[in-house]
Amino acid sequence: MARTKGAKDKGTRRKPPTRPPAKPAIPRMPPGGSQPKVESKTGDGGPPPRADPRGASAAEFQAAIAAELKQASVSIDPGRTDAASTSSSPPVPASFDPSALTIEGLASAWQFPFYVLASVLAFFRIAPDPEPLLAVGRRRAPDLAKPSYVIYEQLAQRYLGFHPENTVHVAVGVTVLDAIGIVPDVIEAVRESRRRAGVAGAQVTPAPAPPPAST
Repeated sequence: MARTKGAKDKGTRRKPPTRPPAKPAIPRMPPGGSQPKVESKTGDGGPPPRADPRGASAAEFQAAIAAELKQASVSIDPGRTDAASTSSSPPVPASFDPSALTIEGLASAWQFPFYVLASVLAFFRIAPDPEPLLAVGRRRAPDLAKPSYVIYEQLAQRYLGFHPENTVHVAVGVTVLDAIGIVPDVIEAVRESRRRAGVAGAQVTPAPAPPPAST
């Protein structure tokens, strides 16, 4: 029956059947068994970089902590840090010049063996008068000092080159040589003192009184 315009259909109209929602397609695994790579925004094929919640890299964060700790230690006791830095530095050894021993000082030291020899010969009555041997020592000691001084200077400088911290040892050796050179002068001073004491005693001793005349 033909429907006229504006006429209402009193019968029930069939509704089209509703289709269930389509499930998302599951990607198939490739034959090798590896999962497909997810492309990142960076384009390198890896996972996107994780953002640092601190807003800076780990190296910058550690550097900031170290700077804060250093500033706190300096502000607590600045004098203590200065003392620690100065105490950590090794002490500088005192310098010593091997030329402190002069040729004249070494010549005086060379006179000592002649004094010892003269004393020994006088003790055994071989040379009762030690003065001739002492004169030989005073005359020939400079000749012995000139070549021996070169040897001493070379050995002292080489020793200080290998052991610069042992300058005190070289200074002690020079002091001993100078002291040995003074010994002959001390011996001569003692002899002169005894000679003067003997002369003074002879002058003070009164002459013996003459014997009384017999009656």
